Amino acid sequence: MKKTLFSIAIVALSAIVMAACNNKGTTGAAGAEGANSDEPTGTKVSLCAKTYEADTLMLSCDFWYPDNAGMKEIEEYDTFNARKTLVDSTENVKFKAYLAESSTYPSHKQSAKENYPESYKEFKVGGYDAFAYDSNKKYTVEVLLENISETTDRYLEIEVDQLMMKSDGPGGKEFFEQNEKVKSIVNSIKYNGAVKKTMELQ
Repeated sequence: MKKTLFSIAIVALSAIVMAACNNKGTTGAAGAEGANSDEPTGTKVSLCAKTYEADTLMLSCDFWYPDNAGMKEIEEYDTFNARKTLVDSTENVKFKAYLAESSTYPSHKQSAKENYPESYKEFKVGGYDAFAYDSNKKYTVEVLLENISETTDRYLEIEVDQLMMKSDGPGGKEFFEQNEKVKSIVNSIKYNGAVKKTMELQ
């Protein structure tokens, strides 16, 4: 009888340990929501921006592009911690991402609705509200990451453009909808919120 009880206890303990191991890495907000906390595969690009919340904090957001995507990160005149640019010369694409905290998101959205009604579209990106529009072969996607007050939002602005502007190939919305690599980059967005400041921000 004692052996039987001991065996049952061992089996129960093993089940608890296995369950704990399987749940490892899913704690915190992401775990509570059931999101996968594992980082996507590929090359990570990190964006960091200033926040009004505190001088000791910064906004943080990451995204990934596939290792075989033929893309590379370049520096432009407007490159800084919060804005990064990727290019792919083979597929003639420029991918620019900008992390911001400001009051301009609602006005951007309203302006896009009024000025680009034919291409304007609302959808979800990783559970976040987003809108997009096409302007002269440049497709702009704005993802609302967090609303922190009546006048301030945190959002990610993405521009998908042609690298060589006079190309006859697809651009803007058409390119975005056809290119799985670009869509995978957009869908890989991971917003980290306000985190401890680790660098001097421009």
